[in-house]
Amino acid sequence: TRRKERRAKAFYREGSALAALGRFDEAVSAFRKGLCAKPRDPGLYKALVNISHHVKIDWLSGYFSDLIADAEKPNRFSSRDGKLLKRPIDRYQLDASELQARTRDVLLGREQEFRTYACQAWGSGMDPRRCILSVIRAYCYLSRAKGEEEEAVVQSVKDADAAVAYMPKGGLGRAHAVRSAVLEHLGDYCGAVLDVAEARKLDAESEEYSGDFERLRGKLSEEQRGVLDEGGAEGLRQWLEDEKEKKLPEFMRKRPKYYYYYEWMKKRIHEHYPELPPPVVDKLLTTDADELDLLLQYPQAIKGQVEEYLEVLKEHGEEYLESYETPRLSWDEVRALNQPTITKQDLTNHSLVAGGGQGQLTDVERRGLPVKPELDPDTARLSLSMSGGAAAAGIASAAITQGAQGTNAEAEEVVEEEDLDGVD
Repeated sequence: TRRKERRAKAFYREGSALAALGRFDEAVSAFRKGLCAKPRDPGLYKALVNISHHVKIDWLSGYFSDLIADAEKPNRFSSRDGKLLKRPIDRYQLDASELQARTRDVLLGREQEFRTYACQAWGSGMDPRRCILSVIRAYCYLSRAKGEEEEAVVQSVKDADAAVAYMPKGGLGRAHAVRSAVLEHLGDYCGAVLDVAEARKLDAESEEYSGDFERLRGKLSEEQRGVLDEGGAEGLRQWLEDEKEKKLPEFMRKRPKYYYYYEWMKKRIHEHYPELPPPVVDKLLTTDADELDLLLQYPQAIKGQVEEYLEVLKEHGEEYLESYETPRLSWDEVRALNQPTITKQDLTNHSLVAGGGQGQLTDVERRGLPVKPELDPDTARLSLSMSGGAAAAGIASAAITQGAQGTNAEAEEVVEEEDLDGVD
């Protein structure tokens, strides 16, 4: 630690002396070496920032272009990838001289902004990383697309997306600004407005971003401008999502859970009752799916259930209806639904349906005696098959017993015959 501090002090003295002599490029190099020895040293960083405005655009463009060229070199673990940046598309790749020239055009008028980016990286003892390099390279390929080779915008789109993806935690307005410029070139004015609005939010004092926002706002349609003015960037983003949703096929649209089931059941309910109050419809939709399907198969059944809910709604209100519980249809009730003489009373009073659909009690029920429940067809068929199997087993057992008895009798006859032969 002491050794690093001594080195940092030595580089500080060297940089200060060079700056006093007006040799600012060498002074910047000395301060950078001091910060590599002792990152985030406040004295070294302050001295570097104080002379950063002396860094010329030619030196700065050469510095950034060299960083980009080095970041594009093949990765030793994967030759398809670069060391820090994805390798550009081969047919659009810029040579060293063209890259530096286009980098200079990017920095022109933005020198102090990129000096700040460089100083922030140097203060941590590093060079500018992937986000800043992607921003510069995106601008370079965008300028080439606007000039001689339109297809180069493909590489610009990739770099702009990478710049936004690798922004620092606090965000970077320039990353959104370059993607806005790329989207504007592609004719996506809504996307460009959204990105420049985000850039303006991150750097509210930038006149460049404010001017770009107003210029792009003028390229929107009247409807889009109205949405932007009323709801801001978030309102326009939601409007774009809604418009995109409308263009999708029905099966690809975002729908709530069980949306298509509810729509189907609503349609079936409205076939019976087109003007049913919404609370009653919602209550019917909360019914078990099989139960509701069964009710809708029988007009008398759905009529009884609807009239019951309407009566509850009228007497107790909507809140009470939401928590109101009605018993599910029993097997006897379902069987009664198939009777041709079924009445409304049979459906609204579950205790009467067991009488066979006539609205009357059986003799056993009238006397108050316990009633043995009848089995449904599946259970009855299973019971019958089980009883049949037991009977067959009994018959087989009897046959085996009878066969055994016959065998014993034959054996006894043979023994008797042998005994008689011996006597003779």
